[in-house]
Amino acid sequence: MNYIPKTLLILFAAFCSFLTSYSQQKLKPGYIITLQGDTTKGFVEYHDWDMSPTEVLFATTQKSKTTKYGVADINGFGVNNIKYTKATVSVDSVSNQVESLTYVSEFQIKTYDAFLLTIFDGPKNLYYFKNGNQEVYLFINRNNNYELLRYKRFLKDLNGSPHIAENQGFLTQLAEYLNGCSDIKEKLYNTKYTLPDVSAAYKYYYACLKSYATYEKEQQKSHLKFNAIIGASLSRFGNTKPDYVYLNALNGKQSVNIAAGIGLDVFIPGSNQRWSINNEAIYSSFKGRSNSVEYFNEGRYNNYDATVSLSFIKINSMIRYWFHNAKVNYFLNAGMSNGLAIKSINKLITDEQFYTSRKQTEGLVIPTLRKHELGLLLGAGAQIDRFALQLRYEYGGSLATQETQLKVQKLYLLLTYAF
Repeated sequence: MNYIPKTLLILFAAFCSFLTSYSQQKLKPGYIITLQGDTTKGFVEYHDWDMSPTEVLFATTQKSKTTKYGVADINGFGVNNIKYTKATVSVDSVSNQVESLTYVSEFQIKTYDAFLLTIFDGPKNLYYFKNGNQEVYLFINRNNNYELLRYKRFLKDLNGSPHIAENQGFLTQLAEYLNGCSDIKEKLYNTKYTLPDVSAAYKYYYACLKSYATYEKEQQKSHLKFNAIIGASLSRFGNTKPDYVYLNALNGKQSVNIAAGIGLDVFIPGSNQRWSINNEAIYSSFKGRSNSVEYFNEGRYNNYDATVSLSFIKINSMIRYWFHNAKVNYFLNAGMSNGLAIKSINKLITDEQFYTSRKQTEGLVIPTLRKHELGLLLGAGAQIDRFALQLRYEYGGSLATQETQLKVQKLYLLLTYAF
């Protein structure tokens, strides 16, 4: 694209302003726990944290200025029915991701302070922590000490080739910790080191004892995320063939149109919510109009008024990769679009001047206009809580089925809301 029209720039600035305003004003009732153990009620800036936060913004009233508190400043906080507790934790410094595995089976311990997400609070506690490398750690509290539930993957030679082995010490720890239930070991037999699996063991334990936790965090029940989509598209005509005057006049024409639809993100199991399949049904349109003159001599020339307009329902399928951060999640996506035209205008008005006579005819700009369009998609965006802003490029195929070639490239600016 040679340039982006002022309208699209205004929309982009407005969306960015909206997201900035939204991120600054989503204070929700909450509290902080001071280093002296006192609870101060007020308002906490809430984020749907994927990684465990290292700081939190707190204000005594919704209109007062927020103050930033880190792990060294408070003992914990709560907001939106979730609770974070400060703890001194010891974790393995070696990643469990395949590309980082070594032949060392022992834990390489490092210790630091962190905010732990409370999953269960009561006679038996469970805490969750995810660091910036997407490593997940689970903890129990025993005798006022936060104890890592130990799990480690390492390499081990088997028949001369490396294989992945596991240290599942967490199963022994849980069997001891949840020892009030006689058949807890059987329940733990197939338990994996994931939050859903370990949470299920806790629920079984409390049900076995006919008891209840004083607090249980509501678990995420689905890896599906539905989205409402609204935005604008910038379309540009190009690659017109053959060398007709009215087709050449369409080359480079641009239009800004509304785009809207719905989408579904399906996160791939085992990817730590880094990979998702994104499917969309979206309305998109474009329109190009040109006025041109084909000049032969002073007495003979043709005036052309050419209009090509198409409205599509598009099914987009993309693979999306997420970069998770404490406040803003970024993503890249690529895929294909499959559009079916629901409305079209393909009109060429020719005003032919032949010396003293004049004749007007109406025909087609593209004799064999294609009502089905395939395209390639590339995009990038950022998400704050439930809102995401995305810039996407679409390279479409030819709109003609025979020798005439007319392609449309599109640039989208899309705002989505997840629910």
